[in-house]
Parts: sequence; C-alpha cells; structure tokens
Amino acid sequence: DVFDPQVHLQLCGRGEDNDENIRKTQKLQDNGFNPCFLKAEGDKHVAPTFTFHVVDADTALLRLCIYETNKVESKELVGHAAIPINCLRAGYRSVHLFNKHNNPIPFATILCRFEATKPEDSPISRVGSRRYHV
Repeated sequence: DVFDPQVHLQLCGRGEDNDENIRKTQKLQDNGFNPCFLKAEGDKHVAPTFTFHVVDADTALLRLCIYETNKVESKELVGHAAIPINCLRAGYRSVHLFNKHNNPIPFATILCRFEATKPEDSPISRVGSRRYHV
C-alpha cells in the first residue's frame, strides 16, 4: 500500500515569528516512494512557493512535516525536520527527516529551495526582518 504524502510548513518562534498558519502542499495520490510536489501552470510544472516573514531569525525555526493523508479520519506523521532560520542558506538543500520519536530516518530527505529577501516595506525598527521563500 503506497501512501499519499502531503508536506506541512510552519514558522515557529517567539512573538511575531510564531505563525499558526500552516502552509500545505497538495496531496499526492499513491506517490510515497519518490513524490514530486509540482503543480501544473499552463503547459509547464512549477514547484509551489511558500513565503514566511521572519522578524527574529535567531529564535525562529522552520518546521517541515510530511504526513500520510490517505487515512479518512486522521493523518499520520511520516517524517519531520526543524531548521533554525539563521542556519538556512540560499539555494537547493537536502533536508534530512526524522521520525515521530525524533530518530533519523535513513536515506529519507526532502529537497527544498530556500531564498531570503529583505522586504522593501520593512519599517526601520525591523532592520533584521527578512522574507523566506521555501
């Protein structure tokens, strides 16, 4: 039985960086071995982009969770990762996954592209604020 994965992304931190809004990819039907979360836009496929506004990168974490979604009543955590925002580097990164007991899952990774930009509408009091695109 092949599972139907879905990725949930959340910004965790203190104050304004504690974002309760969980971003989600689409659910992929029967594609748990090598899922690719591309979405069709016209005649091409593009990767979904999620944007997070980060005020304090020293205390914020990006939480990635992969869930099994073919269960009708509930979803089951398959793997997760928590990355300190100040450790993110621009470009493509292979993020290693951990199980629900926080043990590494051998050979389980998710490929992500990270980008950080300084918002032009950032007030002077938020000199360190950044927008992170995942």
